[in-house]
Amino acid sequence: MLALAKERIKKLSDFLPLTKFLVEDPAKGQIDESTKKLLTALSKKFATTAWSTSEIEATVRAVSAELDIPAKEAFMSLRVAITGDKVSLPLNESMIILGKDAVLKRLSLAINDCQKSA
Repeated sequence: MLALAKERIKKLSDFLPLTKFLVEDPAKGQIDESTKKLLTALSKKFATTAWSTSEIEATVRAVSAELDIPAKEAFMSLRVAITGDKVSLPLNESMIILGKDAVLKRLSLAINDCQKSA
């Protein structure tokens, strides 16, 4: 975690805001239906994906292609669902640190949040 954060912080006080998602679930926010569809598909695929940065990357790219969503947009939606922010530590590595169960839980929370706001 420190190695990942080192590249993104300028002063020590930048560390906590950048890494707090590792110990707290992200704040809830509303997501639209296309994001809900993406997160649902990712959640299903991640449940059976080997948990490595390369497999996470490949899964997101495959799902974004299936849904005709630009990969950059898919990664950003996933980043916000997992970290609660558009700026964070490297996403795939952060997901490895969190672990598959925590990632699936956060995706479920984001998907359910969409259902409540509909």
